[in-house]
Amino acid sequence: MVGHRIGFLGIFAGDIGLSEYRGGLMVTDESGKPLEYRIAAWVRPNALVRAAYGSTLNEHVVAELIASPLMSQLEYKPRVVFVNDLMALDRDGAYATAHLTHQESVALIDEFDVQTLSSSANQPALSVIQYSSIPARDREEIVALLERARTQFDPYDVFSRIMKVHNIVAEEDARFS
Repeated sequence: MVGHRIGFLGIFAGDIGLSEYRGGLMVTDESGKPLEYRIAAWVRPNALVRAAYGSTLNEHVVAELIASPLMSQLEYKPRVVFVNDLMALDRDGAYATAHLTHQESVALIDEFDVQTLSSSANQPALSVIQYSSIPARDREEIVALLERARTQFDPYDVFSRIMKVHNIVAEEDARFS
């Protein structure tokens, strides 16, 4: 039996005041082995765009200009995409997303469902944040998939791997620096 593919979408901020973000998306198997990797260059909105979008700009940049294009380019479609930034959660249901954080107690508004996976000998606790509108069976399946993956590798570490790869590409290609 072939295991599920798991996506990890890392969003990394530059100058928050200027709404600068970059991102990377890695799809792995359940053992953490990369199957596919995509990156997005820095998105640096100009003053006109910042003025036009106002307080909605950061979410627009992350969701529409980074997350959505990266997801649409994938050859290997993952069962779920874990994100490190709440703004990257898919609100339209085009793909299943869940936010991972090391915070053990997370207080959010009612539209979210939070489940905490306790720490183990070699894994810190993880909280999984999903939209409450996702059917309970699907939310449970996503948490079970994460628990299986945690026996093989540290899922949260994949975000560090994404940043490292992004930095290496930036050294070689000025469009990503």
